[in-house]
Amino acid sequence: MAVCSREKKTMRVKLYSIVLPLTVVLLTWNSYAGELSADLTNLVSQARTGEMVKVWIKLPRAVDSRRLAASASQAATTRSDRHKNIVSELKNKHSAVQQPIIDELQNLSSVGKVRAIHSYWIANVIEAEVAVENLTELSLREDIEYIMRPPEIRGVGAIESVSDATFSPAGVESNLSYIKADSAWKAGFTGTGRLICSFDSGVEGIHDALKNNWKGLDGDSAAAWFDPFFQQPFPHTQGSGIAFLHGTHTMGIMVGVDTLTGDTIGVAPDAQWISASVIDQESSPVIASAILRALDRKSVVEGKSVDL
Repeated sequence: MAVCSREKKTMRVKLYSIVLPLTVVLLTWNSYAGELSADLTNLVSQARTGEMVKVWIKLPRAVDSRRLAASASQAATTRSDRHKNIVSELKNKHSAVQQPIIDELQNLSSVGKVRAIHSYWIANVIEAEVAVENLTELSLREDIEYIMRPPEIRGVGAIESVSDATFSPAGVESNLSYIKADSAWKAGFTGTGRLICSFDSGVEGIHDALKNNWKGLDGDSAAAWFDPFFQQPFPHTQGSGIAFLHGTHTMGIMVGVDTLTGDTIGVAPDAQWISASVIDQESSPVIASAILRALDRKSVVEGKSVDL
């Protein structure tokens, strides 16, 4: 059985704009230097003393991304080495500039004013739950650029109906031949040596079309699957309905192949896959934090570039 349905039917699929909104938020923070977001400012004036709120604390840019990319390319002989160099530099620089703020947050934590401190390296951001009465003073630090709540992630619409591709048993599905994927395979481009990553509603790890190319089969499942909500070590979906099938469906489109039947449904059937279950699980601010944590984790898997 392939991941895609073999019959024409109506499906409602939530489409999320995830990495782009988070990237825009992080890149445009410069215009709000030394401030609280408007909603936090209002909350400070209305909330009770001691009320805790989850926030993202954005620090000024510590790395020139263009120079970093150029220097990493010059120093590396392979894509893997280039990736490792970039990750190492971001970790070192962001850790160094974040430490004084983390020290203050830990001091506040000792008196019950802060909890759940988490630092990120892929963006120069610290996440924490902070008592509202401490937010204004914290935002006035010269090494803090902006403090805001984790952004809302919302659906951008639905596809009312989808006509599935024609099924070809033990062969190539019509949607793949339409995009000339089979021609690419004949030329040797099958995804061998590539690692594909998805952030979605989970993946059915025991699916016949996906179970054999999950990277976690090499013994390091923690590097190949991230489940921040339920902490399960093996790829899975949680719940029922079309939203929970979405991650399995899309992963099948990318890499699906049934090695027993020869049914090829994925564009890159020889690629390995990893995934993070961060969509359709909890409320939007929680999802935003889970996505950023997933980016932190997935970008260091064996130093390989990850296709998000």
